[in-house]
Order: sequence, then structure tokens, then C-alpha cells
Amino acid sequence: MTDKPNIYQRINAVRLAVPCVMKDTEVRDGGGYKAVSHDMVTAALRPALIENGVIVYTECLESEHVSTGKQTRSGAPIIRMDGLFRTVFINADNPPDFFTVSLRSSAEDFGDKAPGKALSYAQKHAMLKVFNLETREDEESRLAPAAPVETITESQAADMRAKLEEVGADTSRFLLYMKVDALEEIPASKLTLAYEAINRKAKHGTTH
Repeated sequence: MTDKPNIYQRINAVRLAVPCVMKDTEVRDGGGYKAVSHDMVTAALRPALIENGVIVYTECLESEHVSTGKQTRSGAPIIRMDGLFRTVFINADNPPDFFTVSLRSSAEDFGDKAPGKALSYAQKHAMLKVFNLETREDEESRLAPAAPVETITESQAADMRAKLEEVGADTSRFLLYMKVDALEEIPASKLTLAYEAINRKAKHGTTH
């Protein structure tokens, strides 16, 4: 016999240590509502998970890639990944002491990004529910999506691409800064902000 806490006692200790998480991202596709990101949930829970010896990992049990018939403004096809995921919560001091949570998750994106997004979404929600984290998200009453966000034109995106190359900017870092996956996805309302960032790169050597 061991006097060390079992997995359920450890989960309860994490619940006591982390009662809530804050919304930190805006979801454009769902009508512009605030949500809690996977990174925020991980950052909030990580210290308590380590302190209480709880290991969490998620695996894909089954998946299907479906063509959405949509594409980005640059012509890249957008796919949807539908999957069944299992998140495992393990007692670090006694690995056979664990339990699992299975749920389905979907994500749309181009390239190879959809699987990772779907897995992150599944793990995020498993941890939110297992640790009873308050988010102030009223998922049950969320309204239908609003009209799509207007993005910059193809000519504006081309001009921006040329300017990024001209000042020697890292396009990947610039996209991360603008919180988009492609220049064509930059909201029209952020056009001025984007050019200001490029001008800072030209003047000071940074787009941040």
C-alpha cells in the first residue's frame, strides 16, 4: 500500500489550486466572441499539474479528413479534420493509476494544420471539464455566427508581401503577430496596423 494520493485526489488538488481561467483570444469565425485558448488552459494548469504529479496527454483514436469545398483567398483548399480523441490523466508516481476522457473534435484549416487544431481543441475541453475550470463562456446560449469578417484585397496582400520582402521581414513571424495564417486573411480593419508594423521593421528592424 502507498500513502501517496491517487489520481482522483491529485485531480481534486489541482481543482483547488486553479479555480478558473481567463478568456484570451477572439474567435473571428464564430461571430467575434471571446474564448479561452489551449495555451491559456495549459499555462494556467501546468504548475499545479507538476506540483501534484499529474501527467496529461491526448491521442487520436480515429480521424477523417473532409474537403469543405472552401479555399483561402490565395486559392489554398480548406479541409476539415473530424476525429475521436482520448485524453489520459496519469498519476506520475503510479502510472497504472489513470483515467481517460474521450470526445470528438473538428477543425478547419489549410495545409496540415487542421489535425493539430482538432487535437488541441479536444485536450483543452477535456481539461476544462475534468478540472471544472470556470471560463465565463456561455456556450449554451452562443448566437449563430455573424457575417464574415471583411479581409484585405488580393492586391493589398500582394503589395504587403512585396513590402515584407523589401524590408527583410520574417513573414511567418509577421503572420503570428497579426494572428492570421495568411496575408489574405488579415482583416481590412487591421490594414493600417499591418503597415505600421512593416514600417517599424524598416526603421527599427522589428515588426513587434
